[in-house]
Amino acid sequence: RVGVGATPLPPLPPTTPDLPSTTPPPPSAIADEITPAPDTTPEVPAFPTTATTGVGMSPSAAFAPAALSNALALADTTVTSGTSAALWLNGGMSQVNLVGSTLIGNPWAINIAARTVSGSALAATTQIDANDSILQGRVYTAAGSTSSLNLSNGSLWLVTASSNVTNLSNDASVIEYPALLPGVDPVNPNSYRAVRVDGTYRGNGGTIVFNTLLAGDYSPSDRLAIVNGAGGGSPRVQIR
Repeated sequence: RVGVGATPLPPLPPTTPDLPSTTPPPPSAIADEITPAPDTTPEVPAFPTTATTGVGMSPSAAFAPAALSNALALADTTVTSGTSAALWLNGGMSQVNLVGSTLIGNPWAINIAARTVSGSALAATTQIDANDSILQGRVYTAAGSTSSLNLSNGSLWLVTASSNVTNLSNDASVIEYPALLPGVDPVNPNSYRAVRVDGTYRGNGGTIVFNTLLAGDYSPSDRLAIVNGAGGGSPRVQIR
């Protein structure tokens, strides 16, 4: 209501009718394409994805340490892979502690190798302490990487495939080469397995269980080969 003598309000501008739904929207005031900043993330190779996984673990229990020392502890844990390694240690320095745990891989229980960072290979340096634990499968250390495997307090390593480590300690534990399967030719040297130690082997009350064909000095057998280091301690040997 306009009072007597008041100045009339100016007329409202004409309204803009709604655009038909088929009419494209007006151009955006923001550029459609923004050039992203360059990706400086170090190049890291993908881990295998075909392996089955243990409870609560990423594929193959993948563990990729960085350039500084990293630690992984598994207690009362079982990690199983039917088609790959149970534990991968790829590049950098790492410490692994197993207590009452089991690693079962096919063919590797543990695979230790370099990884690529910024186009260069970063070798792995690792120490694995297995306390009252079980390893089933091959322990592989790639060229250029180093590994120290310490078995203690009744641990068991079932060597299902030939393996190599830098240093190996067997303290009141068992390194066992499983019995040859039925149908495997016991005369064929390739039926047996070997563990190569490039540094030092110490057997402090530990036992090694070998399969051997008792038919002469050069009969085929499972082997523990100490290549560039020395052996010590009080190892025990069982032949079957």
